[in-house]
Amino acid sequence: MTQWFRRESLGGENFIRGYNPDPTQNPIKVRNRIRASQLITQSIEIQYTLFEKKSHSNMELGLDQIWFFDIGLGGETFQQMINNKPIMGFGIGFRIFVSGVGTIRLDFGFN
Repeated sequence: MTQWFRRESLGGENFIRGYNPDPTQNPIKVRNRIRASQLITQSIEIQYTLFEKKSHSNMELGLDQIWFFDIGLGGETFQQMINNKPIMGFGIGFRIFVSGVGTIRLDFGFN
């Protein structure tokens, strides 16, 4: 029973963007691959500046855009991970830089 507390979700902002962390909110064909205790993930992002950081009345603001591709694989055992198919997500995002606040991330992912 304790294995349920050690499960991670491939979906969501931490791993594969474009999938919901709740398995029941995803397409039927990937529901059984969203949560697992063992995960392997990889993300590739291309980021470039849309508006360089500039001071506006004592506040520094800037905007970057990203394109991303995420892929992940999960399972309860190594053999199960080998037998499962990976899930993939892709999309675009924005990084808003605000002095005093930090970076605000807005990502729009698709699966």
